[in-house]
Amino acid sequence: MAKGKSKGGDYKVGYKRPPPEHRFKPGESGNPRGPRKGWSTFAAAVIAQGDQVIEPIIDGKKQELTWRQALARQLYGKGMKGNTQAIAIIDKIESRAPPPETREGGQERIRFTLRLEEPDAPDEIA
Repeated sequence: MAKGKSKGGDYKVGYKRPPPEHRFKPGESGNPRGPRKGWSTFAAAVIAQGDQVIEPIIDGKKQELTWRQALARQLYGKGMKGNTQAIAIIDKIESRAPPPETREGGQERIRFTLRLEEPDAPDEIA
């Protein structure tokens, strides 16, 4: 067989032009054995980690939380301290969440006092 020709005749073999006998048959996949068993994506690993239960000590008491709940608690804590990035993330997540009456967990109310201090007035320039 001459270089660049297929057995069948006039079909030119070359880059991105495999010989007809080496092409995929109709209905045949490029990977007939399928994906590897147990192969997971990064997203699946993140979700699995978020569902794991941990027992942090909060206010002197051991509590059961998932990683996801602990992360949300930490994010809200940073937001309450004035971290603008945390506030922006919370706002973005809550804007995509369903209305409060349809959420899980009911309506638990927490009472707190937020005291904002005015910044000091700049000194007069002489």
